[in-house]
Amino acid sequence: MPRALPSSGTTITNWILDQFHRSQQDLNRMFKCSKSKVHFTFDIWTSPNYRAFHGGVAQWLDPNYKLQSTVIGMRRFHGQHSGENQANIFFNIIQPYDIIEKIGYFTLDNASNNGTAMQYISQRLTELDSDFVLILLSTCYAASAT
Repeated sequence: MPRALPSSGTTITNWILDQFHRSQQDLNRMFKCSKSKVHFTFDIWTSPNYRAFHGGVAQWLDPNYKLQSTVIGMRRFHGQHSGENQANIFFNIIQPYDIIEKIGYFTLDNASNNGTAMQYISQRLTELDSDFVLILLSTCYAASAT
């Protein structure tokens, strides 16, 4: 049982990182075998202790055409909540997966910085010779008290 007990102050950290990298490799294989584009949603939120996070979820169809969904990344968000910063974090999150050619749709709320993030994402994908086309659709609902 030598792996059952931590042998140093970094053992548990190393175990977690090893598992993370194995999971990342598994996810990369799943993306390569997907029967669809990979679709994304992301958002920023701030915790009660004022730490901001950017979280992203990916959805795709597996080889059996079953819908799959997973958290693809959660990063601490530093700086302004600008669209450009969001786009940069998105690309940092997907970089290990080599899925630029598989990027599909995005579903985001109608915050103005999300529209700006999509413009930056579209611009970067165009620079990478992707066939991504940006079409912004926005639906707003208004309610009023009578």
